[in-house]
Amino acid sequence: MRSLIRRTNTTCRLYNMEKLTEVLAIGEYTAYIWPSFIIAGTVMAIMTFSSVRSLRKAQKMLAELNATQQSDIPQSLS
Repeated sequence: MRSLIRRTNTTCRLYNMEKLTEVLAIGEYTAYIWPSFIIAGTVMAIMTFSSVRSLRKAQKMLAELNATQQSDIPQSLS
């Protein structure tokens, strides 16, 4: 019984690998699709990096403005 289960698992793994290789091959359009995926991934990474950098810059500016605003308030009003 165990050998049957092991063979079944191996068959499932091989079947999954065959499907994976079929998906990755994409036929005759491979030369167009994979570079497109790479370009899209690169653009998304650059946009993420740029957004995080802009967020940190804005947070720093906000902290400086808050510090300046707190120092401009007279002590009798605060």
